[in-house]
Amino acid sequence: MDEAAVLVDGEPAASAPMGSKISLRIRFATETPTRHPRIGWVLQSATGERLLNSNNRFQDSPAFDEPAAAGEIVCDLGMLPLMPGRYVISLWLGDTAIDHHVELETLFFEVTARDLWGLGQLPPPASFLWWPTSYRLSTVVSSA
Repeated sequence: MDEAAVLVDGEPAASAPMGSKISLRIRFATETPTRHPRIGWVLQSATGERLLNSNNRFQDSPAFDEPAAAGEIVCDLGMLPLMPGRYVISLWLGDTAIDHHVELETLFFEVTARDLWGLGQLPPPASFLWWPTSYRLSTVVSSA
């Protein structure tokens, strides 16, 4: 791995307000060209709890038209439902068969509080994740 960065709304950043779109950008160079670069990542809390992970070895992923010895992989994670705090990411880079490079706890970033719903309040710090949820109400008609 030549370079790895956390992108917040498309730009390298060390912090992100709650609800931001997060991506990982990994630039690599390898001695053995590959059509199928594979990246795995694990997101952990600052205290070591593993919260999320993904690996394009186990899901559909694009390939280069010709084997490449260098390139860039961008993993779009979308809007992560992380509560305020510090987080760390470990990375694995390889091909379809093996990981050639491992960087444990290599990317660090901070999530900052934000009034996500515009209600003038912040979610309580009851967990590492908040979840965007829709609520519905209906009345119950008594069958008496």
